[in-house]
Amino acid sequence: VNVHQRAKVEAYDDHLFIVVRMVSINAELSSEQVSLFLGAKCVVTFQEGIPGDCWESIRERLKKGLGRIRHQGPDHLAYALLDAVIDAYFPVLESLGERIDQIEERVMAGAKRQLIADIHHVRRELLILRRTLWPHREAVNALLRDEHPLVTAETRTFLRDCYDHAIQLMEVTELHLGHSKQQAY
Repeated sequence: VNVHQRAKVEAYDDHLFIVVRMVSINAELSSEQVSLFLGAKCVVTFQEGIPGDCWESIRERLKKGLGRIRHQGPDHLAYALLDAVIDAYFPVLESLGERIDQIEERVMAGAKRQLIADIHHVRRELLILRRTLWPHREAVNALLRDEHPLVTAETRTFLRDCYDHAIQLMEVTELHLGHSKQQAY
């Protein structure tokens, strides 16, 4: 019930408890906590409830029996869910990068009004993403590093890709933060 936790993995005797933050962006950046319980024969998820989440394609594949999700173990489903959450950060960062570019164009065009506030707003959202991404990287790394009987070696291979995406997202976030900082001065 505590929905303001950082991304983490907790190992128990018969299950793993995984917490991540799912993000989306419309006019504002928003996030929700997602909790996963990975057991020997099941995955149970809990969400706060942002409509139109990043798991819709996974739900469709499950309904239609497509891909590995139906035929692999629950650890592969947990991986697919985590991967979708992490991959959903890419369009959010792209949107923030576009905002930075628009602000830069306005600066070059001489439009000074409201620019400082706009730059600070985007920087605030990027800082939120950075604080959210760091624990995701650590959580996925824990799934890779700490062997648990519920996570197969095959799924660990897929989790490496998830880990690489988390690192890539952190690098892009840092790049945008540096770019927005230059514009502010």
